[in-house]
Amino acid sequence: MKILDIPISEKNYKDILSEFSELSKGYVCVTSVHGLIEAYENTNVKEAFHNSTYNVPDGMPIVLFAKFIKKIKPFSRVYGPEFLINFLKHINLRKSRLYIVGSNEKNISRFEKVLKNTHNNISIVGKNCDIIDINNDDQVKKIYDGIPKDKVDYVLVFLSTPKQDVLMHKFYLQENNLKCIGFGAAIDFYIGDLKSPPLIVQNLSLEWLYRLIQEPKRLFRRYLKIVPKFLYLVLIDTFFIKSKES
Repeated sequence: MKILDIPISEKNYKDILSEFSELSKGYVCVTSVHGLIEAYENTNVKEAFHNSTYNVPDGMPIVLFAKFIKKIKPFSRVYGPEFLINFLKHINLRKSRLYIVGSNEKNISRFEKVLKNTHNNISIVGKNCDIIDINNDDQVKKIYDGIPKDKVDYVLVFLSTPKQDVLMHKFYLQENNLKCIGFGAAIDFYIGDLKSPPLIVQNLSLEWLYRLIQEPKRLFRRYLKIVPKFLYLVLIDTFFIKSKES
């Protein structure tokens, strides 16, 4: 399925994890409406999504679009925080080694403590919490060079969209066998700093409002722009452009 020319995976998280674990290289973008709008406006972001192994649907508006506009059933949301939990269960069985990019020292330390208590077959072999300018090639190279490629099974990227998606794409373009997943703020949910909304709020596609109440200063301008623009572009693309082409 495509939304605004971005391919969105129709697979469930179990199939994605199973298939991805067998690959030697690739990256997964956990995306929402925010990511789709960024890709619509920025060719570098669009290229990152087009070259990913999977773009998984983290946002309920994407799920509703798939079910009611594209008539794709069944179609499941791959909610970022739950995807991280299931990913960790999956790789714990395989005694996997992780490298972390993003977040901050305090959160990663807490993340490590939780892992030791719940998934003690997973080891974190390194991390980089530096502030990253993805347009600065020297900074990107420094992060990339710091990853011990022969000792890492997965690179987890805890940055915001679209920064994490572009960064993973730049890693992908190098000669390596890295597998990366961009989990964004999922680490904050995992360690308890943020709380997932009640299921009824998620099903009503009002998660954006729930998160806005939690983080008003950071998210107000983003949502003020993204939600109306997404609705407008999808309506134009689906009902006006498609009907004109036919």
